Amino acid sequence: MFRFTPRTIPSKIFVIGCGGTGSRLVPLLTQFIASISKDKNPRGWLDNPTIFLIDDDVVEQKNLQRQNFVMADVGKHKASVLAQRYGRAYGVNVIPVLKRVVGLNSGELFKDVTGDPSFYNSLVIMCVDTADARRAIINMVDYNSSSNTLGQGAFFIDAGNEDNFGQVRFFNHSACIPGKGLMDSKDIPKMSPIVLDLPAIPIDIDYYENLTDMPGQGSCADLDQTLAINAIMAAEIMGIVQNYYYCKPMTYYQVSLSLDGARSTTYLTANELLRINKTQAVSRYGKLALYNMSLLNVGKYLERFKTETEKALAKMNATVVAEEAIEDVSKKTTEPAESRSRETEVIEATSMESLPSEGETLEAPF
Repeated sequence: MFRFTPRTIPSKIFVIGCGGTGSRLVPLLTQFIASISKDKNPRGWLDNPTIFLIDDDVVEQKNLQRQNFVMADVGKHKASVLAQRYGRAYGVNVIPVLKRVVGLNSGELFKDVTGDPSFYNSLVIMCVDTADARRAIINMVDYNSSSNTLGQGAFFIDAGNEDNFGQVRFFNHSACIPGKGLMDSKDIPKMSPIVLDLPAIPIDIDYYENLTDMPGQGSCADLDQTLAINAIMAAEIMGIVQNYYYCKPMTYYQVSLSLDGARSTTYLTANELLRINKTQAVSRYGKLALYNMSLLNVGKYLERFKTETEKALAKMNATVVAEEAIEDVSKKTTEPAESRSRETEVIEATSMESLPSEGETLEAPF
């Protein structure tokens, strides 16, 4: 098993998409950010936080069925409505960005608003409803140049859902190198008593490269989704956000759930890392091919995982052998005593039987 422990405190949060999930997330997110901000809480640790809501859509009548809007909001921009309502309610700096991500790069999208055309040390939450939008966001970050800091330290959360099921996945990266020295799956221990730390959670390139929208699918607003699944997705995102800001170790990178009670968690296992690294080594999708594990390639991590596992298992086996030896010695020191006491009883009984009875005379053997 592997784990990633956050070590950055992003002060810039980008929520991309203010529809079913995004509109439900904003009140939770602003309340949480207010609770950990230095200027709102004496025990807070977040300094000068800013939330950017990115969406160029306007509220329509059909949105009122499941999105977090009311009749008075119809005709207004979703991002503006949410920024004004919840930024004012919790005293957090929330800025609407009335742009669409498809066809833009990070410089075009953020420079005029933030003064920094990058996702550097940011939290990026993707609440978009198309495969193209997801790929557009990911491709805003270029890791090809070692001098380019775009995306370094950024943490991405991606949420998507249909009518009664959905999933949330997350990943982060720094400047990286192509994967090499891959191990074979047969070399990876099936069970391991150890947990190793990762510097980053890799992106599953194969997923985004092959991601397609459902046939005939338009905007999520046109689908038969429910308020419940959007609310659940928002809560799931908030759990990840809270764990990140509290620097909690993360041993998984994806959760799938549905309204029928099903839930599936994809953990950061050795085989998962191997699968992800192999697919990105042969990726054909532009900049996505440049993504990889930060600092070290996956092959080295898996080699270390194998070595550490063997050491841990050897230590466990040695402990078991030692405990069995102690138990065996213990038996040998107690059983003879019991045996000797029984032998003494037999000897004494035999000796008593050989003694002469009253009035009987013993004859000498010679």
